[in-house]
Amino acid sequence: FDSASYGGYIDKPVLGRSNVNRSNMLGGKLALRARIAPDWTIDLIALAQSTEADDSQYADRNGKPLESSARVPEGSKAEYALGQLVVSGRIGEVDLRSTTGVVAQDLREHYDASETGGDPRLFSQANDTRMIVHETRVWQSERHGFGWLLGASYTHNRTVLNRDFSSLLFDMRQAATGVRNTIDEFTLYGEASLHLTGPLTATGGGRFTHSRLGGDGEDMAPATQAFLVTSGVTAKRTMSRFLPSLALNARFSDQDSLYMRYQEGFRPGGFAIESNVVRRFQSDRTGTFEIGARHGRAGSSPFDLAMSLSYTRWQDIQADFIDGSGLPSTANIGDGRVWSASLSGGLLLAPGLRVELGATWNESRVDEPSAALVQYVLAPVGLAGATLSRADALRYVSARGMQVPNIARFAGHSALAWTHEVSEDWTLSANAWANYIGRSRLGIGPELGAPQGDYLDSGFDIRLGTAGHGVTLSVTNLADVRGNRFSLGTPFSTGREQVTPLRPRTLRVGLDARF
Repeated sequence: FDSASYGGYIDKPVLGRSNVNRSNMLGGKLALRARIAPDWTIDLIALAQSTEADDSQYADRNGKPLESSARVPEGSKAEYALGQLVVSGRIGEVDLRSTTGVVAQDLREHYDASETGGDPRLFSQANDTRMIVHETRVWQSERHGFGWLLGASYTHNRTVLNRDFSSLLFDMRQAATGVRNTIDEFTLYGEASLHLTGPLTATGGGRFTHSRLGGDGEDMAPATQAFLVTSGVTAKRTMSRFLPSLALNARFSDQDSLYMRYQEGFRPGGFAIESNVVRRFQSDRTGTFEIGARHGRAGSSPFDLAMSLSYTRWQDIQADFIDGSGLPSTANIGDGRVWSASLSGGLLLAPGLRVELGATWNESRVDEPSAALVQYVLAPVGLAGATLSRADALRYVSARGMQVPNIARFAGHSALAWTHEVSEDWTLSANAWANYIGRSRLGIGPELGAPQGDYLDSGFDIRLGTAGHGVTLSVTNLADVRGNRFSLGTPFSTGREQVTPLRPRTLRVGLDARF
């Protein structure tokens, strides 16, 4: 069981309110295990959580810190529930695990949609998701240099998005176009590893996925509905993909290894809303090649070090943008690539005192923009864009810095952990950290293309207690940085850039107990 209440820190002077965005979280988890045979167990798991925010957490980028000029109360509520059944056991030398889960999530959000010079207006959307997942896998650990794994899974997911506008002065409500997406996904997968010679082990595998996707519009105008049906946009469709994976590992000792691997992945497409039209966006696909090296075990070895270099080719990238009616939508923006390099390590400075450092560098670019992206970027140019050749249009788009959304160029992490045994039962422990989140952008276009990130997050905590109970003192956002976690508040505001700042420096005293 877990309950938390977080104080608000955003002011709305237009409404004469301060610290409007208090949020409350209530959750719990129940887990039961029964041993039905010497090698067989059944686990039942139930989890539920409710998170409610009284108002929004964004502020004006160029106004006073932690202040929003929104004209209406906003807020959100998310409810999540999970039920899971796990059966595990052994048949001879073969292990088996079968997992079935049911998930429900309901999200309600409200945003300021007031137009300049108009009456206060509220935009509300409800996103309801229901999912059923089953997976069964069997495997045999490495014996005589050979190991294998086989599995099958099924996923059914249904998401319904409904949206509406309401006038706070005249108590009027108008439905906006929504969308319903469904997916049934069947997957067969397998993997085998073979010890070749000396330190070398090769691993190969693959996943075959067959998906049935469907969708439709919600609350559409009759004329729009008739057009979509006759054009076939709402028809169901199927897709099949095979995703291979290959790896080569050289293990020189319990502490030292080198590896290289190749792996493919994809995200299914679906239906998105653009203005009052429901349209498709395609699945996107990735192929990643990575090489790396490791020494020691993170968190336990006196000294550990890990480094890697990877290249990802990303096709038909799915990204967000703001449509002509001011609402977020999704489209395929073209093909791109991502280079990534990471370095992390830890060192035991003294008994009970450990330091960890890490850094990640990414270089990403949409190097083959889609026609939809070119048209979207050129739209503000007007007729001048229509006269450009394709080569000139591509150069114009590239000059706008087509960085792949939500990938920061640099991120860094540092942490210091200390533990001291006060007595046989009591322990004093402390942790301090400082993380740098690099600059990125949320999506494409003038609204979602605004920068986000580029801030330092720091804090520390101290705990005195036993394994069963203790008291903790913690401080978060130690440097009291404003920052920008997310470069979008309400998409309807024009001429008012927004940021989502970090929670101000917060001091917390907590009690914990285990029963």
